Amino acid sequence: MSHCLRHNPGKYGLKLDKYGFVDLQDFLDAMNRMHHFQPKLRSLQMLLLEFFVLVFVVLTYGGVVLQNVNQALQ
Repeated sequence: MSHCLRHNPGKYGLKLDKYGFVDLQDFLDAMNRMHHFQPKLRSLQMLLLEFFVLVFVVLTYGGVVLQNVNQALQ
């Protein structure tokens, strides 16, 4: 993913915008062409949403959340 988006987007047929972003569907299509990577777009969107919610909670509540997560994992 890093190679595709950061190091060599042209090899994957991608053109990043001026902020370094690319359409998610274009990225998935490129990964499928090159690596037979075929996640469902909806599943990937939900995974990203869950990740950003977790990041928001951690940034908002800081160490309390991390401590609780670490305790739950042990």
